[in-house]
Amino acid sequence: MSIQTYRPTLNAGQVYLRVAGSAAPLVAIGNVSALQLEIAEEEKTLQDYTRPGGGQWAAVSRVTGVTASMTLHDLDPVNLSRALYGDTDAETGATVTAETHTAYQRGLVRLAHPAPTSVTVKSGDVQADLDTGTEVADNAITWTAVPKGTLGNTVTVTIVDPAGNNAALAVSVAGSDITVSCATDGSSAISSTAAQVMAAIEASAAASALVTVADTGTSDGSGLVVAVTETALSGGTDTTHVVDVDYEVRPEGIMILEAGIADATEIRVGYTYAAYDVVEALTAGSQTYELSFGGLNEANSNSPVVLDIYRLQIGAAANLSLIGDDFAALEVSGKVLLDSTKTGTGISRYFKVSMAA
Repeated sequence: MSIQTYRPTLNAGQVYLRVAGSAAPLVAIGNVSALQLEIAEEEKTLQDYTRPGGGQWAAVSRVTGVTASMTLHDLDPVNLSRALYGDTDAETGATVTAETHTAYQRGLVRLAHPAPTSVTVKSGDVQADLDTGTEVADNAITWTAVPKGTLGNTVTVTIVDPAGNNAALAVSVAGSDITVSCATDGSSAISSTAAQVMAAIEASAAASALVTVADTGTSDGSGLVVAVTETALSGGTDTTHVVDVDYEVRPEGIMILEAGIADATEIRVGYTYAAYDVVEALTAGSQTYELSFGGLNEANSNSPVVLDIYRLQIGAAANLSLIGDDFAALEVSGKVLLDSTKTGTGISRYFKVSMAA
């Protein structure tokens, strides 16, 4: 074999990865400005003690490990998740109708999804309510919506006469619909007082998240309630806030402007968002990959150079640059591990370099 002794080297090319041992294709990881192998060596020496002057009688060198390091410039979700021991998830675009937050002037409201468009911001001026029963009968209840504004107008109340003997008082909630099934006596007559119904509503986490209840006017709650068909609360009104006057839309959410929305105001934000990717960091351990580099040596007539690392356990990123004066870079390194499937005399179980003769 003819060996070329003149071989200045300046390589450029693509780096590919896949999970070691998988049938998945090797996939390019983008623009890589540096790829290098560092070989660590341990040396054992024996001094010559047979005569004055010293010297070494014998020496043995052993490789203790090989580290591969790379500098990546394409910070896509896959590269980030590998370097951050994370997982990726693809979020589908959708529309949010009423995401609730508390506003503070000069404070950011971080929305659940980035890059919102068609943003609306509302706050409730008046809470919706409903009166059932009568003060004269001492069974009058005022139902007041917990959600402020027009959102409270979607809450409904139904009081049911179960028409059976000795039924128990029960409260159920489906969405924003509250149903009270009254208790009855041995004659199938309603036996639940307004006070008992209010206590049952307050004891129900789902119902009390939708309404508060109180005696109406002079009613003392001692009277028996009567059946009420499904009836919506009403009277809730909203204030619609003005973009660039009360708030400013930003990629990460909305900024409440000074002298815009009063502090501690509960707001409801509606918006549309496009599909996006999420990287959840530090949710998994390190992974072992197969790496392949295919390049051309520009200093040697673009002769091909190929590197194959059979098993590379990539560590966490040394740094993650997000703001700076230069293009961002992701520096990662990993340990080159033994591949027990590689056998035979003169066959490396770690990596090999192939180049044009």
